[in-house]
Amino acid sequence: MLITLLLSAAAAAPAALQTTQTAPLQSTNTVVQPPAMSPQGQPLPSGGTVASAVGGQQIAIGVDPLRLLGSPQPGVYELVLNDTGTTWQEPFLIGIPPVPAGPNAPLLVVFHGWGNTHRSILDQTSYFHEARQRGWYVVAPLGAHKYNYSIPYAQQNVQTVLDWVTQALPVDDTRIYGVGFSMGGGNVTNYAARHLDPAHARFAAIVNHTGTVSVRDVFYNSVDTTLLEHVDMFGGTPVQKAFEYARSSVIDIEPGFPAPDTGADLARNLVGLPMFNFAVDNDPLAHLVRETRIFTRWLWRLEGTPRMKEGQGALHTWDSLDEWAACQFLSMHTLDASPQGTHSLLADRDATYYCFDVEQDALNAFTPFRWNLDQALNRLILDQTENLARITVDTDEAGLDTSNIVKVILGTQDGLPEEVVLDGYSVAPTNVLRNGVPMAPGAWSFDAQSGTVTIIETNAAAYPQWRIEP
Repeated sequence: MLITLLLSAAAAAPAALQTTQTAPLQSTNTVVQPPAMSPQGQPLPSGGTVASAVGGQQIAIGVDPLRLLGSPQPGVYELVLNDTGTTWQEPFLIGIPPVPAGPNAPLLVVFHGWGNTHRSILDQTSYFHEARQRGWYVVAPLGAHKYNYSIPYAQQNVQTVLDWVTQALPVDDTRIYGVGFSMGGGNVTNYAARHLDPAHARFAAIVNHTGTVSVRDVFYNSVDTTLLEHVDMFGGTPVQKAFEYARSSVIDIEPGFPAPDTGADLARNLVGLPMFNFAVDNDPLAHLVRETRIFTRWLWRLEGTPRMKEGQGALHTWDSLDEWAACQFLSMHTLDASPQGTHSLLADRDATYYCFDVEQDALNAFTPFRWNLDQALNRLILDQTENLARITVDTDEAGLDTSNIVKVILGTQDGLPEEVVLDGYSVAPTNVLRNGVPMAPGAWSFDAQSGTVTIIETNAAAYPQWRIEP
């Protein structure tokens, strides 16, 4: 992307942009027509720049793939990304603090509710004011359109925005926070669970206000499901498109069942994440309160430590949670993304999670795995795997020392062959053993160009131990 930061306090501020008024927050039971599933507007021609005064800095923006719409209020700017990697453009708001909290300042990402846009964060909340006064940067993404329910292309749009923001502005990548209400609560929890790549923005803590954490449950509590079944949303019912609904949720609740589907709980990815869940007791969308309770209890069962507060109230609204209190909770946390110790994770696609690059046997399915990293023993235990074709370990991120003996213990649940690739080898190992027996090339391989050693395990049912000797 064409981004240049130029120190300049003299640039003129852009003309004010009339804020579009959004409709009041609507219930998911409201009958609606599907949105027009096509990009709005046309890409701008490449070349040239648009400049705006942003907190004493001038951001020179290449008009392709990004353009400036204007400033809805002082210190807040609306931008549009044309090149998102999806067929949807992405309008978003960005707030610049009057005085950043240090050379690298925290970033707050705020996710809007159902039927609203990114601009509703200005109309319905004071998060931009609260965060900017703390010296934080603030972003409110659209997520492709107003009804996105964490659909993959919406999450891709959000990632593209956060990639741009964290490159363009001096953000503290250990203090990126998320907050969301209703559909936005589902969006922030799902984004946190599915985006764990150290090369991109990861949340240090999140606030979930009565989120749609189970889209299946939302479906069965909606009078009109036309929107959810639209071809550009989930493309059918939860029975027909079970995986599609589950990957856009963090728990998958069947009607009448008090516990989530244990094979589709992306919530396990959130166990170590500081989280504040909030709801009001008489919210008219009672199923969302139930989802919040089940989600919190499930995380407790998994030995997570989310906070849960249930206030008094009878409205489904942002206003029931104080913005100062939400930001105060977030401000107490920094990112703890160490892969050391024991962790369970559910992958929904080929991607990087912590220090592991996952390649699935079959796409459009989940890949569970558990690992234990012990830096003192220079050992990786990788087990409870399913639908895993290959996993590449970033040994530096994992804390494994390839100049010494590395031990790898494997265990699979589906009995399928797996490949474990370890990087960081400039020369081939002198010996590779499986359960103490030297293995001939074919059971393992060395690639000098990529500096990797690959273990090929065909029977991990008995937890074989591999030993790689430098």
